[in-house]
Amino acid sequence: MEYSFVQSPEGLVDVVLTSDEPILADALADSLGTRPPRGARQDGPSTYWIDRALSYLRARLTDLEESPFASGNITYLALKDGAIEARYDYDPPDSEYVNRVPAGELIELLERWRARVIELDPGADRRVPPPPRAWPMPPA
Repeated sequence: MEYSFVQSPEGLVDVVLTSDEPILADALADSLGTRPPRGARQDGPSTYWIDRALSYLRARLTDLEESPFASGNITYLALKDGAIEARYDYDPPDSEYVNRVPAGELIELLERWRARVIELDPGADRRVPPPPRAWPMPPA
């Protein structure tokens, strides 16, 4: 898998696949990205979505769960038989429209993407949503 990183005028960092994996390219743009999540400071890029995908993917490698570890509006990424499958939500599971890449290659891409974001903006890993509000228990 071949790729490069491009910084947008807004300071976000996109990954651009230069190899022929159009569904994976769509899934990375749709499911991940460096836009801060809702509730986080919006003054630069964030590694939140990349960190979350890495965490969920590593968990899938341990428990071998095949449910998606990242999803967007029309795409998802899931681990299946040791490889990452990029698919469209609207295609059936047996669809021929799938891009498969070794899990290690996607992990390497995500780690490099994360490093590039932090290189360009050292505070990117701190743009995360606030912790959920604690609701007190009503008196008994």
